[in-house]
Amino acid sequence: MKGQMTHRTALGTDPRGNLTRIDNALSQMPQRLESTKAKLDDLYQQQAAAREEMGKPFPYEDDLRVKSARSGGAGHAAESGRQEPVPAGIRSCQKYAAFGAGRTETPDAAP
Repeated sequence: MKGQMTHRTALGTDPRGNLTRIDNALSQMPQRLESTKAKLDDLYQQQAAAREEMGKPFPYEDDLRVKSARSGGAGHAAESGRQEPVPAGIRSCQKYAAFGAGRTETPDAAP
């Protein structure tokens, strides 16, 4: 059955069974319509909320600007091939992460 929506049902070889399946598909249309209307209403609400959020300023914009300037463009360091110094605490985490990723040496022996 096809109109503005498609309603699928599996048909068999028995004509009476097919009529029953079609009748069942027809009887489910009001519930499907209500479900679709509810989903559409929810999407309209999400759209309105998103538009409202777009108008608001980013609350951490100043912090982001300061920290980005302080980092000295760390994102560009990876692109240029330079290696930034890694703090000791992060090096320790990297050892354990590498150990957990299938390496066989102990974390103390990892570089």
